[in-house]
Amino acid sequence: RPECKKEDDPMVDLIENDSEIILEKVEEEQMAGASDESDDEGNGLFDLNFADQKSKKVTNKEYKVDSLTDSENWRLELERVLPQLKVVVKTDSRDWRAHLEQMRSLRSNIESATEETDGQLKKLQTDISYVMEKIESREKHLNNDLKELIQQYKQILVEYNQVNGLMKENDQEKTEKEHELSKITNELENIKIQMEQRGNSMTDGSPLINIKKAIFRIKEEISEMDIKIGVMEHTLNSEIIKQSTQYAEFDSLVMAH
Repeated sequence: RPECKKEDDPMVDLIENDSEIILEKVEEEQMAGASDESDDEGNGLFDLNFADQKSKKVTNKEYKVDSLTDSENWRLELERVLPQLKVVVKTDSRDWRAHLEQMRSLRSNIESATEETDGQLKKLQTDISYVMEKIESREKHLNNDLKELIQQYKQILVEYNQVNGLMKENDQEKTEKEHELSKITNELENIKIQMEQRGNSMTDGSPLINIKKAIFRIKEEISEMDIKIGVMEHTLNSEIIKQSTQYAEFDSLVMAH
């Protein structure tokens, strides 16, 4: 970091030593008809402490100047009034005038310290610009050399996307077919189980025996029914014959009478 030298500020020395400031614009202020005390109090810049009561009376006095007065009379009047126009300024560390020279000195030190840095930065900027130009030139060269390959890559990429889409569709169809195959396999297993159960029941003789027993029982029932029918026919025929005999006897009796 640049070291800031602490230089003697003439303005600060003037303020610290409570030196007297000579107003250089007496002629303009007299022509305007305004006193030094009223101007300083209106601007709020100085706190005027006059040496004695006589100086206050002089500053409050209005000077009427004849336009025909020559420069010699002006000079004599100025020499007479000048010692009484002395003001004392109180020391104020916040006054910007006290730091003006210090600011100028610091600025000079900073500029001298940054000269070398500015040169380095400019050189760095030049190097970076040169490298960027080389990179840009190399990039253009590569783009020209790889133009056909880039076109081929784009075409292959499009084909790859198409094939990838077809593969996804085939995967979906494959998944659906696998679900269908699983369903059919389950149904086939159920059919096999049913066929095995039926085969086992067919090899077993108990159903056949039951059928034969049922047939035999039916035949017995049919025989019993035939016997009952024969008995009922015989009974019916006997009853018919009996009634016919009775009707014949009744008819003979009727005929006899």
